[in-house]
Amino acid sequence: MAIVGLILGITSIAIPISMYSAVSDAVDEASENINQTMDDMSGDNTEEILKNDVQVDLSEFTVIPGAYGLDSSELVVSVRNKMTESKSFTIKIEAVDADGKRIDDDTVYANDLGSGQAQDFKAFSLISSDKYEALQSATFKIISVSKI
Repeated sequence: MAIVGLILGITSIAIPISMYSAVSDAVDEASENINQTMDDMSGDNTEEILKNDVQVDLSEFTVIPGAYGLDSSELVVSVRNKMTESKSFTIKIEAVDADGKRIDDDTVYANDLGSGQAQDFKAFSLISSDKYEALQSATFKIISVSKI
């Protein structure tokens, strides 16, 4: 009887401890997943997203002469989803001059790109005419990428 009591006593302590450990591990994993998702959505994981999840290529900025002296402009942004599932990406691009001073910025929204799908988007197409000259010699860089 003493041995049975000892075994039941040890078992009654071991089971709740193992259950607590399992619940604690599950909560930790869920917390890590939530933090990762929040960082992906906020753009805090830009380098990791560009490395693993999406390919973004920027073309040359061009000014397109229009009728009656009304010019338009564009920077073609090619976006390719490298993931195995459909995702949406938000890409913020900045134009800076030779001194590193920001001239302007624009955002590209690549919604519901399928696995391996690529699509071209136009950025900097709605800018004031006084920025055309500065943008033609600007350097364009990706400042943040988020994914949903």
